[in-house]
Amino acid sequence: MLRGVCGELRALAAGDPQVDLEQCLAAARRGGFRPPVSVVLAHGALCHALTGDLAAATDYLRQLEQHDSGESFVSREWLPAASHAASLVSEERSRWLRDVLQKILRPTLWVRAALCTVDGGVAAHRGEHAAAARHFTEAASVYDRMGNVTDATLAAAWAARAWHVAGEDVASAFLEYPDR
Repeated sequence: MLRGVCGELRALAAGDPQVDLEQCLAAARRGGFRPPVSVVLAHGALCHALTGDLAAATDYLRQLEQHDSGESFVSREWLPAASHAASLVSEERSRWLRDVLQKILRPTLWVRAALCTVDGGVAAHRGEHAAAARHFTEAASVYDRMGNVTDATLAAAWAARAWHVAGEDVASAFLEYPDR
């Protein structure tokens, strides 16, 4: 997991996260347990999405889909990273994760935040930037209420970008959401 976080930090610093991700994924697969592989795939997808390598991010998300095919297990350990990555990659990947999340019988706040994030991704990829901004802002608010500063910050960044593209004053748009 630490290598995955290192890869994310390297991606945010405009570096190449691939070496960390490959080592992390190999170790997770050697361990034989499903959850660590899902965690690495989700965080790997986010690393690649943050560096702009949407093809690699899509590949990791598709591997995650295949890896957890038929499973009803969604973990907070990988869900935020997967939802951020899907929202950045494509409408199709956002829809896939939204479909998975909508099947959960007892959605937690983690699921609610992820749903808001992928709904923002769907709207953004459709060019509905004001709607995307509202979804991302709601995701930021839910993450914030849970005390998840990192994911709240990422969702707020996606919201700010969407408000800007929609032609809205970003500061004024955020003032409409007092929880943010």
